[in-house]
Amino acid sequence: LYGVAVTGNTEEIVERLMGKQMSVKLVAPQVAKLNTQEAKDIFEKISGVVLGADDFANEPKGILGLLALVEAHPELQTSLLEFLEFLPVEKLGVWPANTIGHLTDLTLARRNEKLVSKWNEQGSLKLKAAIAHFSSSRTHPQKR
Repeated sequence: LYGVAVTGNTEEIVERLMGKQMSVKLVAPQVAKLNTQEAKDIFEKISGVVLGADDFANEPKGILGLLALVEAHPELQTSLLEFLEFLPVEKLGVWPANTIGHLTDLTLARRNEKLVSKWNEQGSLKLKAAIAHFSSSRTHPQKR
């Protein structure tokens, strides 16, 4: 599928990463054991499936899996940013705001800021509000 060869073992990982939060959490130890090339192949497969979706107003299946891959393999942050840049801004709901925190590589900061600016200019009011909330909670932790 989508020109990426995935073996039987990694096919099971892909299926779990396309699932709900609990499924993604349960497969996290296996994801951490993947080598870089396997992780890249799985990322490409899942991102291809997600990009084939028509509905971006709600978080598509596979987003949690992509984030889990990036968390276990930080070298995939560039791939995540490229994926996010490719999404149709006018169709996005609030969920992309939650992906920003997964982009911690300082070499990607300028591109990340540019993407967030694009979402703020062209995105829905809900996406803009979610970005504002997420940004303020990152810079001003909640007081207890």
